Amino acid sequence: MRHKLWVALLPLVLGCAKRAYAPAMEAAGAYGGYDDYAPATPPPAPPGPSMAGRTKMAMDAPAMMSEAAPATPAPEQPQAPQAQRMVHYSGYARIQVARPSETVDQLSALVKGAGGYVENLSGNSLTLRVPVAQFQAIYEQILLTGTVLQRSMSAEDVTESFLAIDLRLSSSKARQARLIQLLAQAKSEQEKIILVQQLQDVTEQIDQLEAQLRTLRRLADYSRITVELQERVPLSGGPAADESLAFAWISQLNPFSRGVDSVGAPVTLSVPEGLVQLSRRPFGAESADGARLWTTRLPNEPRGDAKWWLEAIRSRMERDFAKSELRQVGEWQLLRLVGPNAPAYRYLIGVRTDGKSLELVEIYFQTEEQEERYGKAIDAVLSGDAVVTTEGQ
Repeated sequence: MRHKLWVALLPLVLGCAKRAYAPAMEAAGAYGGYDDYAPATPPPAPPGPSMAGRTKMAMDAPAMMSEAAPATPAPEQPQAPQAQRMVHYSGYARIQVARPSETVDQLSALVKGAGGYVENLSGNSLTLRVPVAQFQAIYEQILLTGTVLQRSMSAEDVTESFLAIDLRLSSSKARQARLIQLLAQAKSEQEKIILVQQLQDVTEQIDQLEAQLRTLRRLADYSRITVELQERVPLSGGPAADESLAFAWISQLNPFSRGVDSVGAPVTLSVPEGLVQLSRRPFGAESADGARLWTTRLPNEPRGDAKWWLEAIRSRMERDFAKSELRQVGEWQLLRLVGPNAPAYRYLIGVRTDGKSLELVEIYFQTEEQEERYGKAIDAVLSGDAVVTTEGQ
């Protein structure tokens, strides 16, 4: 019955294949902006002289050299255009202001006036997206709105990642076009079934690569600035209790800023579906709409297992969040924290240890919808056997 159904559908498949063949071949060499980076292929050189001609030229060379006119410099060849760099800028600032609600409105208007938009707003925390050309100017204006308590800025050059993915995309599209051509020429039913399966696989790969390119382009076009506003109070409480140096890094954990990875070594994970890798050292991945994942390796001192460390983190952090819960994914012990304001963000901190080292993963979702969209893919990475420690660490 399946063979009869295939035979009945075959004319439709071949018709679609013929219609798809031409645009697939046209698309095989370019996507978005790769042709903006790669210089055009030069035309083939004209054929050289024959063997007899080359022999005669060699015999006549001394006379030719003595009679030659003074040499003139060859015209300067035009230089190939420099590749336009694609850089994702990310800024963070924690600022003390007199009236946070008014400052929220002020910053929203500032960003919209520059052609950007508010990506997320939760209480007194804002995530802003601004055109890359306006990033530095907007960031400096934001820092002038109050007393800066903490600030950081990073720049991730994603040009090579973009070109590498685009090269894979071109190769996949060329393979897709070739499979369509072979399908149109196939004779046996078994051969057609195999080609259709291969065509389905390469089409899914093309969809994934195109999604990664769209994410990288969006990250490069619009920089991100995260701002935490803290209300200025006339009097503050006493000094915080002294923390052991071994636990000091816990105070640097922050869903809006990558503070801990600056003091530790990176841990490289497989990149979850829907995210793209922005950096290797430190390791970090991000989605186009702001979901983020980053990792760190620290000394396991004082010596403890993952559950013990996660309880230490929980006891120091949960008072600042509306909800906290513990769960396990693979070898990772995870603390899930829900932000205090609606719409509430999600901040996940994962810990695992091999005895000597403590490995840390931090995950940030701006909304519950983001957690539903990317959570399963991230869990699949954490529960799998795809973790590779960085060489030399």
